[in-house]
Amino acid sequence: MKFPIAIAVIALSLAFFGCADPYMTSAGQSVTDENGNTLNLTVMPDNIDISSTGSVAVMVQTYDADGQPIVGAEITLSATLGTMTDSSVTTDDSGTAATTMTPGKVPGWGVVVAIYQSNMAEAPISCYDGSSGTNATF
Repeated sequence: MKFPIAIAVIALSLAFFGCADPYMTSAGQSVTDENGNTLNLTVMPDNIDISSTGSVAVMVQTYDADGQPIVGAEITLSATLGTMTDSSVTTDDSGTAATTMTPGKVPGWGVVVAIYQSNMAEAPISCYDGSSGTNATF
């Protein structure tokens, strides 16, 4: 069940962002609580030029202890260096929900956070200014 979802996400991402950027990568985290419920968070791309008009695709997936999708799960979302299009999303029949994050105007390292019940997943984002050559540094 997870394989068709992954293919759909990749296809959607390529359609949304195009496939010409050889540096486009994704980041994410998968966390499982004491009851076996899993929250997956994926962001793509995980590096974005704040001088462009682009956005970051944010996808969450939820599964129960048996690996079945959790339908209707409300996921809370936030970002440290940008604005989430939706501060919460609800999963569909496949346990998946998606939205976008628009970066702010400050270069640096940020984090997208997704919370479902006791699970909290984080994904790092690098926001750089391509017009000035200012990149995020550690």
